[in-house]
Amino acid sequence: MTELPLHNTGRGLMENKSSGRGAAFMAAQGGRLILWLPVAMACGIGLWFSLAATPGALTYGITAAAVLICGLAVRFVPSLSVTAAVLAAMLAGFLWVGARAEMQDGPRVMRETPPLAIKGTVVDVSLRDHGARRVILTDMSAGDLWGRAATAMPDGLPDKARVTIRYGGVGLVPGMVINTKLILRPPPGPVIPGGFDFARTAWFDGIGGVGFALGRPEIVGVVPAGLNGVMVQARLAIADHINARLSGDQAALAIALLTGFRGPVDEAVLDDLRIAGLAHLLAISGLHIGLVAGGVFVMLRLLLVAAWLLIGTRLRQRDWPAKQIAAGGALLAAAIYLGLSGMNVPAERAFIMTGLALVAVMMNRIALSMRLVAWAALAIMIMRPDSVMSAGFQMSFAAVTALIAFYEAIRTRTALLFGDTWGTKLRGYVIGLLLTSVIAGLATGPVAAFHFGRVAVFGLLGNLAAMPIMGFVIMPAGIIALVLMPFGLAGIWLELMGAGIAWVTLAAGFVADLPLSERLIATGPTYVLALLFAGLVCLCLIKGAGRLVGIVPALLGVLLWTTGTPPQILIAEQAALVLVDQQDAAPQITQTRKHDYTQSHWLRALGYDAGSSQRASCDRIGCRFALPHGGHLAQLFQREGLVEACQNAAILVAPFRVYGKTCPGPLIIDTGVLAGQDSISITIVGGNMTQHAAAQHAPRYELTHSETTRHARHWGISSNPSYLQDRLKAVAVWNGQARLRAAQTR
Repeated sequence: MTELPLHNTGRGLMENKSSGRGAAFMAAQGGRLILWLPVAMACGIGLWFSLAATPGALTYGITAAAVLICGLAVRFVPSLSVTAAVLAAMLAGFLWVGARAEMQDGPRVMRETPPLAIKGTVVDVSLRDHGARRVILTDMSAGDLWGRAATAMPDGLPDKARVTIRYGGVGLVPGMVINTKLILRPPPGPVIPGGFDFARTAWFDGIGGVGFALGRPEIVGVVPAGLNGVMVQARLAIADHINARLSGDQAALAIALLTGFRGPVDEAVLDDLRIAGLAHLLAISGLHIGLVAGGVFVMLRLLLVAAWLLIGTRLRQRDWPAKQIAAGGALLAAAIYLGLSGMNVPAERAFIMTGLALVAVMMNRIALSMRLVAWAALAIMIMRPDSVMSAGFQMSFAAVTALIAFYEAIRTRTALLFGDTWGTKLRGYVIGLLLTSVIAGLATGPVAAFHFGRVAVFGLLGNLAAMPIMGFVIMPAGIIALVLMPFGLAGIWLELMGAGIAWVTLAAGFVADLPLSERLIATGPTYVLALLFAGLVCLCLIKGAGRLVGIVPALLGVLLWTTGTPPQILIAEQAALVLVDQQDAAPQITQTRKHDYTQSHWLRALGYDAGSSQRASCDRIGCRFALPHGGHLAQLFQREGLVEACQNAAILVAPFRVYGKTCPGPLIIDTGVLAGQDSISITIVGGNMTQHAAAQHAPRYELTHSETTRHARHWGISSNPSYLQDRLKAVAVWNGQARLRAAQTR
């Protein structure tokens, strides 16, 4: 017998063990590897959005070739088929979102217009507070009142515009042609770099401008509204019917639950619901679609079984497929409710999953599975790839993925929870509600905190108090009210729904008033959210002990989030608004009523309550802000204070051009830097401006801008792109050392 060399034998054993472990791991996953395809596609979409500039034709061509190569590898190289399929899905997501962005190109409003006389067709209407309406206009023509509109809209009127009508909007429905005077503006970008970008959403929705009407619109004609218009008219009619029977918060919340119009809901009530962890009740999603479909399914099945019993025994039960018929009726009811709710992303996801589950019931297949989640995610990303960046998409899929993964893991133990007696069923319901609330809260809590800067400390208590009423009173009464509304018999059911809503608002107010019921947290960088989702995906999709690897990215994301340095300075509105975080005191801010929205979002993003800021020291020339590292920031309103600011300020913010040669001292943020930007943040790293230290100990300024130049992304606007790019490039590498050295000697 010939002996093998010792080192070769050891290597062979190691390779065999490694190969064996890998094969065992792959075998344990079974057919779950297909679940990673939507994850890969979402990564490709996210990669496209993370780029600083829109890819060119060469990038798309190389990506398309890579997709083709990966497809061939899947077919002809079995050892690489899994890796190639995942990579192909990611690159396909990258290509698809780029293609959708190119499809939406059209005329846009470039800057605020003078008042225009607009004739347009209403295609959508939503309710706002105090009787206002927000409408989508299309097929617009303009009578230019002053001959200046061409400079703001060089390519003509946008295909669609979103307009708020404060007066005279009641009674407007899709299909009406109106004349109105209005002012249009570009869709606004993020109020803080990395925050929610409405301009991006508007681009993918085909909205080229936003604005408000001056006075009352005049109805001059009517055209066919189409299916969407009919659904909007039905939603408005339902809202009117509810307002005629209920009032106040009960009416507003009932309208939100049955039609998706959240505008009339009082802000104080919304705050209570958020603090109590019940804000998800107003976001039409899986809970609502599931209750509608489940309620209709149960009622139809009971009615069909009762009818079968009354007809007699001549018909065998298999000739009367009650379950399949009930599933078809439930699917139709869910589709109608989806249309009435406004078809937001969570509702679409819920409908796709519910529809597939009901089809599975018709075919006697397993209704709920992780594959169902994967198909729903793929469908949403194909229809609306930009939704991947929305909080609704992320929270919806995080919750449902975590819940299905959890209940799949304990499937063999559920018999201990649910039994045949009423006692065991009640116990199972309570335990199931508790577990569902905990798992969904753990999955969506970090995402909600990242996007909204809030942590509902007693969210579990709020859900335990409200969810039974929601499931057994509010939604069943609402469904019956919708069915009986055309016959004028919905009154008592709406009142029952209102009573349930009153209980929910009472419970939300009680939880919100508890001490320490809400924790505010500063928003983190985008890569933190990516790490959190990487951990969640691994924990939910990997079977066996290997899923524990997901703990690593999740903990890393939390660590980077909690130890990161948020920006100390925020600038927006063309240098009209500045916030400086004092760190050891309340933030100083340029307080004006005109910018309340921006101020509240800034404070929340930094982890502060809306009322925790203090006004900066201001006069008619400008404002002075103390910087946390020493020195001060000068915000100017007029050129009159420029000489003094150049001599004494560490940072100068001005709504006009300031040239470095004439102002060599401070870091300058002027209209050149702010051109095309919705917001800029500055993080001061290290150093102390009050110490006469060497240059190497001086603070370093790290600038982050909203990156909304027209040459960077489709939805951006830049009035001076070439200057802006050069200016941002110069400022981005600013370290403040040379100018700070001069400032410290004064």
